[in-house]
Amino acid sequence: MKITFVYPDILEIVPDYKGAFYMGIAILSAVLKREGHETSLIHITDPEYDLPRFEADLSVHQPNLIAFSSTTNGWERVRHLAGFLASRGSTIPTIYGGIHPTLAPQECIAAPGIDMIAIGESEQPLANLCRALQQGQEFDKIPNLWVKKGSTVIRNPLSPLLQNLDDLPFADRALFDYPNLHFELQGAATIMASRGCPFACTYCCNTALRRLYNDLGSYVRFRSVRNVIDEIKQVRRDYAFVRRVHFDDDILFLRREWAEEFADLYVREVRLPFCCNVHPSLCTAQNVETLARAGCDELRIGIESGNEMIRRTVLGRSLDEGKILEAFALARSKGMRTLSFNMVGIPDETPSCILESVKLNARAGVDEIQLTAFHPYPGSALYEVCLEKGMISKRRVTSYYVDSILDLPDLSREQLRMFQRYFCTFSRVYRKVFRLPTPVRKAAEWLLDGILTSRMAPSLLRGIRPIAHRVGVVLRVLMRRNRSKLKCVNQERPGLKEP
Repeated sequence: MKITFVYPDILEIVPDYKGAFYMGIAILSAVLKREGHETSLIHITDPEYDLPRFEADLSVHQPNLIAFSSTTNGWERVRHLAGFLASRGSTIPTIYGGIHPTLAPQECIAAPGIDMIAIGESEQPLANLCRALQQGQEFDKIPNLWVKKGSTVIRNPLSPLLQNLDDLPFADRALFDYPNLHFELQGAATIMASRGCPFACTYCCNTALRRLYNDLGSYVRFRSVRNVIDEIKQVRRDYAFVRRVHFDDDILFLRREWAEEFADLYVREVRLPFCCNVHPSLCTAQNVETLARAGCDELRIGIESGNEMIRRTVLGRSLDEGKILEAFALARSKGMRTLSFNMVGIPDETPSCILESVKLNARAGVDEIQLTAFHPYPGSALYEVCLEKGMISKRRVTSYYVDSILDLPDLSREQLRMFQRYFCTFSRVYRKVFRLPTPVRKAAEWLLDGILTSRMAPSLLRGIRPIAHRVGVVLRVLMRRNRSKLKCVNQERPGLKEP
């Protein structure tokens, strides 16, 4: 049987973006291939991808089942493509899985062209569906699936969570144009060693998923260290470009015993630098030491907001500023690069709150900042808050990197977009300000705070941007000329060293 996955993966802010590796589809494909089926993928990374191309791609693959998958941001495109199939009278059955139909099942199953949805982890349910379709059997009683039957929808219960992740085959990377994906183009193999997260952040899907799977097995699960190491070794054999590892787990070093075993085996058998995510509360001296020993050269740490009230009461992250700063300092002490995750446009946020985030990144000495606009995902606690307060606009936003769907009372859309555009620049400026002598620093900080929290700040920045650009060009030219003269002097006087 032939199954074609359709995965919209648009990221317009990255030039020539070829998509990211999606572990969920890759494992589903591996499971289906183990069952003897054929799989293919329509990986939509071009914003101009249209219906004629979709139709042409399907005619090439000739699937017996079309399996859509997407995040919430990709749902509108899935609905558009499925609706096109319905309008053409397509008889190919369709199923839609992933995080969005799991958290918004009623909306998804109601869409024309969507025959079934898969809720939660669906490796075995999808395999059972394909077996039933191939053998011409009924498939409306398969756990985890909602199935349209005439004018009714059959809602099957969830099956227990798979507890032994080692039972799954290694991800099918060949399904993708693997060497040309985002992290892979940078020489990194994407790996996941676990599923689930124990924290209860109000903006995240994990809380909703834990509630969904209540009493159906342990939600946080880890593969065995041996299983993870063997997959990395296989990927290295298959793909010569791999020179580092990108661990995409919510939190890699969550369990002490697992972490110690991993560090020992990874050093012996892999010895590649890697990056991973860590919660600031787990960034202890012992954990960071173990990460460094294993070969971690980049830690990715969630700040999310620099305002303590927003962190604690809105986002559900009980972290004080000192603990966050300590996490970055520990990473730096071991020679690791750091990346911070940040959000703007959070409910109850003001320009002053965002400025606190800017300053916290500056104080932490972050090497790289990832910034997104907060998006209220269905099923999360913060989604219900936004709904109740009438904050969710009618705007269609396909990327949280460029805009927000919220209308916030204390933060104009212009201000939000200004902070999105200049957050990193502002952080660099404050980092330099914090190095000034105390009296000058206080005056400069007070002046900057007043300007950047003003409602006039977006207009002011638009006005001075062309001037700042010209000044920057002149300064760079002068600096180059100065360096040239210095080099000439140094050549004539070998005892001098260029600073």
